[in-house]
Amino acid sequence: MVVEVMAVLTIVQQALKTDDPLPAMLPTPLFTREVVFTRRRIQKVLDNSEFNKDYTMDNEGLRKYVVLLNALLQMFAALDELVLVVKSAVGETSNIAILEV
Repeated sequence: MVVEVMAVLTIVQQALKTDDPLPAMLPTPLFTREVVFTRRRIQKVLDNSEFNKDYTMDNEGLRKYVVLLNALLQMFAALDELVLVVKSAVGETSNIAILEV
C-alpha cells in the first residue's frame, strides 16, 4: 500500500507541474481497496478465538490500532479526492466512485 500511495503522490505532482493528464490506470480508489483489505484482515483476527480474550475496548493497544486505522482511511480518502480534483483541473472526467464499498 505504501508503494501505491507514493505512486499516486508522484503522478499527481508531475501532472500539476506539467499540466499533463493523469494516466488512465491509477491504483485508485485507495480508500475502497484499503477498506476491503482491512475487513478481510479483521475477519481473520476475529476468527481466532484468542482475540476475544485478549482485546477489549479497555485494551490500549486496540484503541491505538483503531485510531491509526481511522487516520489511514481518512488519508486514503483524501488522496482519492486529490486525484479527482487534479483530473478536473487538467480537464479530464472520472468515473471513480470513492465510497463504493
